[in-house]
Amino acid sequence: MTPDSPAGPGQKNYIPALSFPWLTRFYDALISLGMPERRMRGRLADTLAPALGAAILEFGCGTASNLVVLKKRQPDLLLTGVDVDIEILEIARAKLQHAGVKASLVHYDGGRLPLDDASQDGVCTLLVFHHLTVEQKKLALAEIRRVLKPGGRFVLADWGRQRNPLLRAGFFLVQLLDGFATTRSNAQGLVPGLIADAGFKGLHEAAHMVTPLGRITYWSARK
Repeated sequence: MTPDSPAGPGQKNYIPALSFPWLTRFYDALISLGMPERRMRGRLADTLAPALGAAILEFGCGTASNLVVLKKRQPDLLLTGVDVDIEILEIARAKLQHAGVKASLVHYDGGRLPLDDASQDGVCTLLVFHHLTVEQKKLALAEIRRVLKPGGRFVLADWGRQRNPLLRAGFFLVQLLDGFATTRSNAQGLVPGLIADAGFKGLHEAAHMVTPLGRITYWSARK
């Protein structure tokens, strides 16, 4: 249930939005039906809290909905979105044009991010990391840290350990759709440890949101 996610260096296979390529065109409509989309995206922007004129990267930007929210709140932000799915980037470009939002969209091959070292004031990602294996998560975190400026903020919002049977049942549906191989580390509560191991500082749970498909945790940290 995510925008999209990188598959790893040199790999062309990846898990597309909603897991099946033919569903990509329906992504926005389906997410709005099953998730508290407005609150979910608003909370991401609140947690990131970018400064005026900040350079912000969204890792796995999908259809650019989060970029639109960020730009509408702070028109002077310098926004970049990366994603491995060319088809979803085309949808994102059309959405940005329709919304009158200026942002740079870049195709990402799943390896080295196409950005300079220490070039971003902040990086955010929403419901992307549960599509990555543990090794892919580690690579992505290392690349995100590389492109962040010293002291830059990183916000990772995704499924974490579910804290009661009802939440676990909701997340089980996510695992059925998106696969157990990549979601298992989320279910086991390993994500914050991976963030800390990547060298981020000040890691804390800044917010959370309970949805029909489980609890989303918003982790915040700095380079």
